[in-house]
Amino acid sequence: MQDAYFKLISCMNNRIIILQLFILSCTGIYAQQIENVRFEQQGKQIVIYYNLQGTPGEKYDISVYCSADGGQTWGKPLQRVSGDVGTNQTSGNAKTIIWDVLTERESLSGDIQFEVRAKTNTNESNSEKIGKYYIVAGIFREEVNANALVKQLSEKGYDSELFGKIGNLYAVCYSSFDNINDAEKELERIKISTNKEAWIKFELQE
Repeated sequence: MQDAYFKLISCMNNRIIILQLFILSCTGIYAQQIENVRFEQQGKQIVIYYNLQGTPGEKYDISVYCSADGGQTWGKPLQRVSGDVGTNQTSGNAKTIIWDVLTERESLSGDIQFEVRAKTNTNESNSEKIGKYYIVAGIFREEVNANALVKQLSEKGYDSELFGKIGNLYAVCYSSFDNINDAEKELERIKISTNKEAWIKFELQE
């Protein structure tokens, strides 16, 4: 999280464009994957940094959003971006996204927040692999807390389990599926009704 105030004056098409960013926070959706989101202004651009936690070798689709009303609405993903964004991104730290602000918007003001989203890329190698698609409900440092969530979700009718570790954290799922289509349908239902930060984790079968 970071508090900042930026004021940028630039001449474009013979007009003076004033960009005011009252930036209160940066957030990472699918918080189990996106960590340490922060940003800074570099000239006429905004650079967003983040860490992407995931399985080595697995590919992700990364998008970034900007809200002008404190996160109430996000609209479409930003287009004038470059760096570690788009398809086929891999896990790692110190990832950067560069937003060329003034080529996409003439002005920006209000309660500004950025949100980085990660989605497992299933268009390539995963479609050829044999494994399970887990809808992640949460990850925990302590195994006892993970087991408590499994019990809670099971009582609500989910086929929940502690399916392994992500990094050093115990991972709990709502349920698991053999194909991505069924997993995505269930994920959408869960995000609407229960947990908007749920996400899909693909695990190879040994």
